[in-house]
Amino acid sequence: MINVHFVYPQPKDSKLNLSAANDVKERCLKALKERLIDRAHIIESRLEEEQQALARRQAGFQRQDKDKAAEEEHERYVQSATFRIQILKQRRDRHEELAKQKFRDMIAKLQADDRLSAMLPDDR
Repeated sequence: MINVHFVYPQPKDSKLNLSAANDVKERCLKALKERLIDRAHIIESRLEEEQQALARRQAGFQRQDKDKAAEEEHERYVQSATFRIQILKQRRDRHEELAKQKFRDMIAKLQADDRLSAMLPDDR
């Protein structure tokens, strides 16, 4: 992961003008949004892969002659795949909640940064 600091060139005690402050805010929020969306896509693609693999395995199992050992092995696979799917769904849901919180936290950090004070009302 590349760590980009959007106001790095500015000393801590200097302030940006309104245009530059808004540009920094927008770039920062866009970068965060992209990282969060990329992570969500990774989780979702893994979930879809797992669901498709389970569906293929179940379809193949339905077509074959079944003996006791094959049924037991299939049942273990289904339990394992179901567990992995459940974990991925939990990760997806947790990521969604954390993404919202991370976005709120970033907005708060940007508002608290004195270098970006030009975009805030004067009564701050």
